[in-house]
Amino acid sequence: MKFKNFLLIILLFLSFPACSDDKLPENKDVKTLVFDFDGTLADTLSLTIQCINTLAADYGGKRIETKEDIDAFRESSIMKIMTDNLGWKVHLIPGLIAKAKGILKENSKEIKIFDGVKE
Repeated sequence: MKFKNFLLIILLFLSFPACSDDKLPENKDVKTLVFDFDGTLADTLSLTIQCINTLAADYGGKRIETKEDIDAFRESSIMKIMTDNLGWKVHLIPGLIAKAKGILKENSKEIKIFDGVKE
């Protein structure tokens, strides 16, 4: 699985808090819901890196420090990224996901839509 798909999976789990009832308009009459799992519509890369680096501090593993770190993920499978590239143990993944959801929820207001997307 490529890095883009890795981001998709991470952001899938992370996006649920942003879609909770407390984020819906008063009338709750939502006509369209758009998911952006790979950073096409909104700049999510920096928050994803922040999330991975926080998880590295809490659970051990490698931090993402450079563009080369990101580039190393692009052609890797998700398991290779998580175990080999980031150094995470498979049995820690549920805890990592729970922690990551909290990080995204705390920082979701920082996500900016790319210019021209709203129009």
